[in-house]
Amino acid sequence: MFFSRALLIATILAPLALAAPAAGPTRDVTCGTKVYTPTKVSTALAAGYSRLSENRFLDGYPHTFRNFEKLPVSPSCSGSELFEFPLVSGGPYPGGDAGNDRVVFTSTGLYCTVMTHTGAGSNSFVPCRGAL
Repeated sequence: MFFSRALLIATILAPLALAAPAAGPTRDVTCGTKVYTPTKVSTALAAGYSRLSENRFLDGYPHTFRNFEKLPVSPSCSGSELFEFPLVSGGPYPGGDAGNDRVVFTSTGLYCTVMTHTGAGSNSFVPCRGAL
C-alpha cells in the first residue's frame, strides 16, 4: 500500500519537477548597489520562464539575449538559446521601466546568470557579483 501510494505521488509530481525552472544562485547577488537574495532571483526567473513558456510577453520581456559581451554563464547554459527578464525590487517585473538588472535563463528555464547595465557601456551588460 505504501509503495503504491509513493509511486503514485512520484508519478504525479515528476512532470511538475521537469517543467519548473532551475533554481538560481545560492547566495546574494549584487548588481551595482542593489542586492538580490537567491529567492528574489529565483522568483524573477520563474516569472520570466512562465511568460516565455506561455507566450505571454510583457513590454517585450522576456526576450532573446545574444551575449555579445561574452559574459560568463553557467556551463550548463553554453550553446543554449538565452533569454533575459528584468530583475526589479519589490516583486516580479510588473511592466513599464525594466530597470538595469536582468536574470538570464534558457528556454527550458535553466538559470544562467544575473547581469546589469550599471557600470557597463552604452546598452551593454556586465555580470553581477555572486551570480555564478
